[in-house]
Amino acid sequence: MKTSYQLYNKKFNDIIPHPIKINNVEINREKVVKFLGVLVDENLSFKEHIDFICKKVSVAIGFMFRGKPVLERPQLSALYNALVLPHLTYCNLIWGINFSTHINRLFLLQKRAARVILGLPYCHPVSHRFSELEMSLVTDLRDLKCLLLFIK
Repeated sequence: MKTSYQLYNKKFNDIIPHPIKINNVEINREKVVKFLGVLVDENLSFKEHIDFICKKVSVAIGFMFRGKPVLERPQLSALYNALVLPHLTYCNLIWGINFSTHINRLFLLQKRAARVILGLPYCHPVSHRFSELEMSLVTDLRDLKCLLLFIK
């Protein structure tokens, strides 16, 4: 069944309300619901969505790493823009305003992608080279979307 409901209340989150029925069909309560591609949980923490993004981005970085022996920097950057960047920008105004610990996981993945593109070893510092690759930090991407919304 596609219909479900969530309760968004910190105080009474554990209280089970009376069953909700439509045409004598009981509607299930879901802790996490996918809505327009965004995983929304009852606490509105978006931790599950960020976990989902991290998995997708890790897979994309794995593709980039496997292609590193035959691809050069421009092609690896194009792969980053095609496979990673859309996950970091889609609805980031909603889930991007989150705990820094969750967002930091995405930043660490961005640094890993930069190392792959630049051909650097695992522990090599790379934060200062984002501008060289024309990569924006995940927080900068969110801030840019926020400014664009404000301008409109």
